[in-house]
Amino acid sequence: MLRMRIRPPSWNGIFVRSRVPFAFWAMATPRRDVIDFSALEKDLRAGVESERKYRRENDAKLRAVRQGVASYQQFRDLVLTSHLTPLDKNDKNTRKRGPWNPVVAPGNHSGNTPEPH
Repeated sequence: MLRMRIRPPSWNGIFVRSRVPFAFWAMATPRRDVIDFSALEKDLRAGVESERKYRRENDAKLRAVRQGVASYQQFRDLVLTSHLTPLDKNDKNTRKRGPWNPVVAPGNHSGNTPEPH
């Protein structure tokens, strides 16, 4: 039986991203033409996330240029913090009020600490 190795389209050893996803070539085996869909989905999700990150950072760069930031450090800070979103009115921390020190009894406000045994 003659075995042929399936190779992805490449240009000087660099995989071309615009034709067929690399995951398709990596997941199809020459012995069995079975595709591992879970690995393909994982690769697709990673690709979508990297595209979102690229667009978010690119928008932050364009916004920084439009604002006319004074230094590269400010520009860099704007791009690095592009994943953050402003707080909403409902985002405040609503902890229940209680003693900040749960070891001290709520009725003991005299400041006297019990003697260690």
